[in-house]
Amino acid sequence: WSERRYDAYNPDENVRKISSKFFKDKARDWTIGYGHKLTKFDYKKYWDKVLDKKGEGIPLFNNDLNHAIYTSLKKFLKDNRIKLTQYQYDALVSMTFNCDEGFWGWHSSKFKSMRDFVKKKNYTKKGANHTFGLYVFSGGQKLNGLVKRRKREAKIFNGGSYINKDGKKIN
Repeated sequence: WSERRYDAYNPDENVRKISSKFFKDKARDWTIGYGHKLTKFDYKKYWDKVLDKKGEGIPLFNNDLNHAIYTSLKKFLKDNRIKLTQYQYDALVSMTFNCDEGFWGWHSSKFKSMRDFVKKKNYTKKGANHTFGLYVFSGGQKLNGLVKRRKREAKIFNGGSYINKDGKKIN
């Protein structure tokens, strides 16, 4: 996960707004912070709390990000002897963080297309655009926010074009 990609995501830069209280996301999962999906252990921890940006919001974001990288994506890449460029890796980290750590597990048929695309190691722009574009649904609905996010991730994967959610290029 490179600094350029983190800058495009970084909560300190207000790229993402923090939710200080529980809310249900589009997939109807309880969420808090910068997109942290609540587990049964989190309910007790955060039930009476309000997250603030400088308090627990950023550490929770960083913890979720590291968990997505180290328990899922890195293991998949190592097990399949896959080497990526930094920008390809950054795009997949972003997608992993958004889709869940189970994204790269063999048991998840939902994400088989992306796993197959990465395993084949034949990365064309058209193939990347198509494959990233498959993952734009949440809770059975096609979401415009996910369409935009996947386009940004595909651009990064295809050549390191780092842009934030407002379409501004990150140098």
